[in-house]
Amino acid sequence: MEHGKKGKTVQDLRPRSKVTSADKLLNLLMVFAHKSEARSVETLAQELDLPHSTAYRYVKTLSDAGLIVAVSAGSYILGPSIIVLDRQMRLSDPLLNSAEHVKTRLAEELPGPGTVLVCRLFRNSVMCVDSAGSGNLEFVVSYARGRSLPLYRGAGKVILAHMPLRNVRTFFDADSAQFKSAGLGADWKTVRTSLRKIRQQGFSITHGEIDKGALGISSPVLGHDGQVIGSLAYVTHERTTDQKTTDSICAAIMQGAQEVERNLAQMLLEAASDTRQAKKGQTPNS
Repeated sequence: MEHGKKGKTVQDLRPRSKVTSADKLLNLLMVFAHKSEARSVETLAQELDLPHSTAYRYVKTLSDAGLIVAVSAGSYILGPSIIVLDRQMRLSDPLLNSAEHVKTRLAEELPGPGTVLVCRLFRNSVMCVDSAGSGNLEFVVSYARGRSLPLYRGAGKVILAHMPLRNVRTFFDADSAQFKSAGLGADWKTVRTSLRKIRQQGFSITHGEIDKGALGISSPVLGHDGQVIGSLAYVTHERTTDQKTTDSICAAIMQGAQEVERNLAQMLLEAASDTRQAKKGQTPNS
């Protein structure tokens, strides 16, 4: 997520005909996602260009729901309801559940030390939603759970390669310099060729794009409709990983991503079956 002019939060590129009160309330909550320090009502009002009375009303609503909590007079941080929602997401998210055993097994089996990342397409970015590691890397994997990054970096590249080209073109036209710096190309034709190569080989390899000295290998996770929903990735030492080892990791990550897809399809199939059975059990008057 990025910041626009006057500190306003830019959630995505989709146009809105009208910004509603609900939009403004959620924008205020999302301000807390960018920095860890407490925020005063006055600061929030200034950042979002809101009247103080409106900011106070929104803060009270979020505070009553436990989504933010006061840590001192007039200063707020994220509240305990966020933890409740996080726990429920871990329990109910089909992607997380489908990848649980896969990421744990790969973390144990792949040449270490390293970290397996489960990533999800999130608006116009890629977010790490889970991970499992083995051994001690010489560097901290900064791409930790809850952090989102641009699609043209790291584990996002393989997602970008499986998105509709019209969507990718929109991102490219908005910030072509970033595509060039990420090694995808300085012009649209080159970018398209680079992404086609990634899509055809089924994986993406990056070198130190997020953390210095890191080798990142990622493969897409597709939904039942063929649309990309995320990626499975592995981060390890670049210096100590030879080509043969890299090739074996690529193969394992691709197989792991396909296993996540099968688990996800089975999970959704069972959920649909349960729904049909529940409807059959309903009486006409229920």
